[in-house]
Amino acid sequence: MEQPRASTPSSLASVQSIETPARPKTASSATFRTDPQLLNKLNELVSGLPEFISEISVDDYFNHVLPPLPSHLENEVGEVCNILNRNGTYNTTTQRWRQFPQDPKDQSPDEPKVFLPLAELFDAIVQAAQQLDPQLEPNFKLVVDGYVAPTSERGNDSHPDGFFKITDKALSEMRKKCEVLMKKEGWEDDIIKLMWNMSRILALDPCRRFTLGFTIEDRSFRLWVLNRGTLLRTKAFDFMKDQRKLVTVFLSFAFSSAENMGWDPTITFSHRDSENRRQYNIIVKERVYKTVKTLSDYSADNPLGRATRVWKVQDAQGKTRVLKDLWLEHDRLEEHKIYENILQDVENSNSATPGDKEKARNAVAVRLLTPLDHCRVKVSGIANDDTNLVILREKQSIGFSFSNDQDAEFVTEASQDSGLQVPQRVVHNSLQETKIPNDQRYHYRIVFEEYATTIYDERNLANILKAIADVLSALDLIHSAGWVHRDISGGNLYYHKERNIGLIGDLEYAKKVDDQSHHNVRTGTPYFMASEALSGKYSFYPITPRPQLPLDPLEEYESIPKPVPALHVVKPAPPPFNHNALHDIESVWWVLVYTIL
Repeated sequence: MEQPRASTPSSLASVQSIETPARPKTASSATFRTDPQLLNKLNELVSGLPEFISEISVDDYFNHVLPPLPSHLENEVGEVCNILNRNGTYNTTTQRWRQFPQDPKDQSPDEPKVFLPLAELFDAIVQAAQQLDPQLEPNFKLVVDGYVAPTSERGNDSHPDGFFKITDKALSEMRKKCEVLMKKEGWEDDIIKLMWNMSRILALDPCRRFTLGFTIEDRSFRLWVLNRGTLLRTKAFDFMKDQRKLVTVFLSFAFSSAENMGWDPTITFSHRDSENRRQYNIIVKERVYKTVKTLSDYSADNPLGRATRVWKVQDAQGKTRVLKDLWLEHDRLEEHKIYENILQDVENSNSATPGDKEKARNAVAVRLLTPLDHCRVKVSGIANDDTNLVILREKQSIGFSFSNDQDAEFVTEASQDSGLQVPQRVVHNSLQETKIPNDQRYHYRIVFEEYATTIYDERNLANILKAIADVLSALDLIHSAGWVHRDISGGNLYYHKERNIGLIGDLEYAKKVDDQSHHNVRTGTPYFMASEALSGKYSFYPITPRPQLPLDPLEEYESIPKPVPALHVVKPAPPPFNHNALHDIESVWWVLVYTIL
């Protein structure tokens, strides 16, 4: 007798998925990519801001975030203040800076003009420090000009009120600006424009690991830091009355190294190509790779997340390779280790002759991108570059929780309001309350041997079908070994022309089927995801066989289950959702559909 098809359960609201539900990336949306209006872009970013931002004390920021003062200035801040008092830059009686005879809120509505004296004040503080040590030379200069937008080949329509400019002319052009923000409006304007500007710094400049900023609302001064795992701001202090704090901040910025202001010493500007695009020299371990072309970088538009960038590069011998740079969650395996684990499990799952084991391993290995080089990025060759080390200088974790979502990206939600959307704010005031070690990310690079064409870009249908056939062959062995890829799309399936073979890439989300670890939010490519993976719910369950009915009518009657009182009915909870091999195969199907359409 033919079994009826299982129906979708009427209620799946209680399903608890142990898988990472997918959410589309804001920066990957069509609106974000094409909308020329800054206001709409701001709306997209702000609509996905986390529900709370961590607020820490100024002292904690000084101890864990602010660039350290030069050793010979560490104990001289008080003397710098005395010099400023004596030369009239600061009036201890009125507790006011000479450059600000009035509070900002009482001055011209033109903000750039209101804060123009801040650059003069910055210079005065630097000059006071130089009186103590004439050999001191500042590395950064404060520029206040809200009408200037830093340039980029991808376009940059942000207009910070000011920025720090590196003074060393020997530094490459990609190391000339470090933006900070100053505003005199309310909190809403601060958070929107500061988040926009700081996120654009990280998005447009691959040389940046993190960015610092400050906002001014009238006399209230706050410091900020944004890296790929955490956004922090300080409690406000009065920059008029708290002379020592402002002097400490400006001296730290002025004499900071580029690394302490957020630059990555392992990636440097090389030259501009024939299309006027910037190219770089990138260090992986001790080897230098020269970029030729940017293959992907829109993941970097999200201020919090992996910020994956992929380049076509050349090694020292002039061979073409592919280099991927990203910030991985601290409990995620590096991609080269996932690659080795998959091959080892494929080999172990074939328990026949040693020859069969090796054959199975090789059959998968030739259809995966081959790691050639890899490293956890080191800052100054000393320590692994991760978000905790960047922020905390090896102290215990502080930061804000994105609902503990380690793959969290800003998620765009449709809004009926045409105005700027400001998220509800919940501020944690205690450093103890904001210890969230799971927000930690580490900086990772991997170089692949093969440079191949994605299914997105391949125009020969025969080549696409050949690639898909090879991919399915490899997936069959991978699934048999207990692994699932979980992120199949047209962007990580490839056709390699020279070898006439299909390849699978981007193993960073692959995991064992029985692996119960999970992350609450994961970005993905929704166009190619299995329907169940998108919803995080099973649509169909195994069918329970119907019992064979007896022929005797009396036995049939007695076999009928008696009604159970409603209070005693316990509806079994649906099983937790887990990604399986069929979901990978469905994704391949959607790639084929995309190709045909």
